Amino acid sequence: MASDTRIFIAKKNIEHYKKLLAVVFDPSASRVIEQLLREAEAELGAAEAEESPAATRTPIYPDQVRRWRLKAEEYRATADISQNEAARDHYLRLAMTYEQLADGAERKPDADKIALKKIG
Repeated sequence: MASDTRIFIAKKNIEHYKKLLAVVFDPSASRVIEQLLREAEAELGAAEAEESPAATRTPIYPDQVRRWRLKAEEYRATADISQNEAARDHYLRLAMTYEQLADGAERKPDADKIALKKIG
């Protein structure tokens, strides 16, 4: 995936999680959102590092694909309970984007995935 797309998605996720933290008061939900925020910040850092000239391509591991599918599921569930139509559409678009990321990674015949199959 292009690093500019990763950066865009990570920034949107960070923005979204920060907004959620401002309105969610349940400690359990807050902990989950804080964890998601940390993951998004880490993803942003990785995507920005990838843009640097000395960066090497990060291989796509099955765990990444699984996380993207879980994120898509999370956004679909949020859309299901959203009472605001614009918010629901936004969450569904996010879910679709994460599914497309996962689908593309699974279809891509890259050397890293081939090497992983031989090792594992």
